[in-house]
Amino acid sequence: YGAGKPGRNGIPLLQSDAPPVIPSRWTLRLSGALEDAPGWILVGTAPAAVPFDGGRILVAPAAVLPLRTSAGSDWSLSLDIPAVPSLCGMNVFWQAGIPHDPGAAGAGWALSNGLVAAIGS
Repeated sequence: YGAGKPGRNGIPLLQSDAPPVIPSRWTLRLSGALEDAPGWILVGTAPAAVPFDGGRILVAPAAVLPLRTSAGSDWSLSLDIPAVPSLCGMNVFWQAGIPHDPGAAGAGWALSNGLVAAIGS
């Protein structure tokens, strides 16, 4: 959901091959980001639309996790979704940001799209 902010390789794409279900192993993937670069991933339980460096922060963050892209400009995170019935129906919102991208306008932040993962059973 939402629009990202491009860097040198275009807008980084945040996606998943399948929705998260309980119980399973779920993988989040980032592609098209700056190669071999540090960054962060926002995770929260609500969307946002906060202006930031010419783009928008699309997640009301509950946590900020570090990431580092590969030489191939991607990154992934695999999570175990536990067999906890109360998680079913929960929405988890994600967005990635890469600082110091020489192709990004403003202060140099490239931002991914937002991704909402609805946990199912």
